[in-house]
Amino acid sequence: MKNLLFAIILSLSIILFGCNRDKHTSQAPDVAGDGKTDTSVTDQQDDVVPVDNLIIVKKDMFNPKTLTVKVGTTVTWVNKDPYGHWIASDPYPSRSDLPALDSKKGLLQSEQYQFKFEKPGKFYYHDELNTNVTGSVTVER
Repeated sequence: MKNLLFAIILSLSIILFGCNRDKHTSQAPDVAGDGKTDTSVTDQQDDVVPVDNLIIVKKDMFNPKTLTVKVGTTVTWVNKDPYGHWIASDPYPSRSDLPALDSKKGLLQSEQYQFKFEKPGKFYYHDELNTNVTGSVTVER
């Protein structure tokens, strides 16, 4: 009897896991039949972030290291590293170039930080927890 109960519970667990595992995908299928796929990334909170405005944070790097966007664009940093990363404006330690560009804390794995760039220029930033990791965002009109 115990073996039968165990087999039923195991089977239900496998079925439920299989139903949920496709919930968080990085690219949607061509459901419209127009030959195009969705060019967005979905994180674990089901927020969709355009790939064009996304910076992946990994161990010792931002990817891409440089990004060019238009004025008014919101850029999203997503931590894909098991260690925390803190996005902050240069220069270290004052963060005076663009003080508002500051995640205010280390982002845990899968957490994200968003910042809307309101004026043109080239803005450098770093990881406050590992200041050798740097990047920049160029904002154009």
